[in-house]
Amino acid sequence: MRVFKRGSKWSYRFDLAKIDGKRKHEEKGGFKTKKEATGAGTEALQRYNSTGLTFSPSEISVTDFYCDLFLNGYCKINCNKNTIIGYRKRIKNYILPALGKYKLRAITPAVLQDVINDLFNRGFSKNTLSSVKGLFTSAFDYAVHPLRLIQYSPATAIRLPSARAIPNTPTRKKDRMPAEDKQFETIIKRFPEGHPAHIPLMLAHRIGLRKGEAFAFQIDRDLDFDNNIIHITEQVQWMLDEDAGKSFWTFSPPKYGSVRQAYMDSELAALLKRTIEKQKQNRLEYGELYTRLFMNEKKQLVNEEIGKEVFLLSVREDGTFVSTTTITHALRIIHYQLKMPEIDFHTLRHTHATTLDTNGASMLDISERLGHCHVKTTKGYLHNNPALRERTKNILENIYNKNG
Repeated sequence: MRVFKRGSKWSYRFDLAKIDGKRKHEEKGGFKTKKEATGAGTEALQRYNSTGLTFSPSEISVTDFYCDLFLNGYCKINCNKNTIIGYRKRIKNYILPALGKYKLRAITPAVLQDVINDLFNRGFSKNTLSSVKGLFTSAFDYAVHPLRLIQYSPATAIRLPSARAIPNTPTRKKDRMPAEDKQFETIIKRFPEGHPAHIPLMLAHRIGLRKGEAFAFQIDRDLDFDNNIIHITEQVQWMLDEDAGKSFWTFSPPKYGSVRQAYMDSELAALLKRTIEKQKQNRLEYGELYTRLFMNEKKQLVNEEIGKEVFLLSVREDGTFVSTTTITHALRIIHYQLKMPEIDFHTLRHTHATTLDTNGASMLDISERLGHCHVKTTKGYLHNNPALRERTKNILENIYNKNG
């Protein structure tokens, strides 16, 4: 390594590995004294010899690290597209506003713990806190090894708040309760058979589907009317194609890869049969004006004759795709016109689970129908109701009043 003076400032310079037979070097100036240049050069040379990195970790912001190295490096290799989308949203909404402007090497365990504590006191759910903690752990571990941007991970010491802790602001997690029978009857009366929202609402209420799953069914692949079985193989999402620079409705595996099948009751099966028969009539009546849908090699839904033609359950009279935005519009009506602000699409999953549990269905089968990874998750979807209270009352009477 060589230290030299250029004008009034000092610089250091050392040789790097040859590339294509040509000598390369690392040089940096602007130091006030020879001692400063020598110290910085020695540190840079040691770092170069041990890691191959010629830039100082102090020059990397948390924003650049998460957006460039973590998302575009670690995540692209280890995560699927849906996971990356979720990570990007959490990083943008929760991590970067708090830490993005700071240098990576300046982040300490106390700083990360403050972020977790702040989210907790602002009323964010336990799931949100856990996901942020996970993004801290995986990202900073990646920064330590293999990147060697920092010497140790500050995330190893952080903890989630105790279950007994009380936040300054009540939790933002929505306390969902099952929709009452009269409520759902009112909703279906407002969105009757033939309305674009009718089938998705029925699928959520009768099978417990997630919103993206309810719009992804292919008639010739997913519906088995001989056995009244519906196959849940995909979900639909509005996703950005970075290569094309625009977004498409894209088909991907269900959340947690929960490909499964579920029994559909005879009334629901009859509804779906009528819907399919109506589609066939519309196709004949519209003729060449009927919209044909295709799925390209990226599993994106397109109108051009590219890839395979698909016959979806959720289409309008003219064949155009009925997307999840239909439910967004329907919920506005449910909330403001029907005066049911507590009802959303996910409420119907809770309703389905509780209805089955109340009527004696197996917990394992309910969990499988909902596509949960663990029965513990399913238990969180079950709610007490008058029928269960009546059952408990009868049990108590049988136990303690045998002679009554």
